[in-house]
Amino acid sequence: MRKKNIYLEAKVKGNYEHIADIEKDLFISFWDLMETVNHSYEVDNNEYIDIIDELVDLGNATVGDYYITLDNQNVDNLELLNEAKKEFLK
Repeated sequence: MRKKNIYLEAKVKGNYEHIADIEKDLFISFWDLMETVNHSYEVDNNEYIDIIDELVDLGNATVGDYYITLDNQNVDNLELLNEAKKEFLK
């Protein structure tokens, strides 16, 4: 099965229209993104931390049937991911 592409970038910040598959292009939180890609909330926190680290360090991560790309490593996207990571590390 072909993996669906999803881009983590707010349309209002860059006029991106990449997420036609999901009909959504603005994620207000890391959880909003995970819910959109149907990722289970019952996995170990370390798995979420790994996803965040891959997005921040590599700019992309594979989650289930989705290939998530950090379309723009701007401050807002990095802050969103780092805030989510802090929640897991508490």
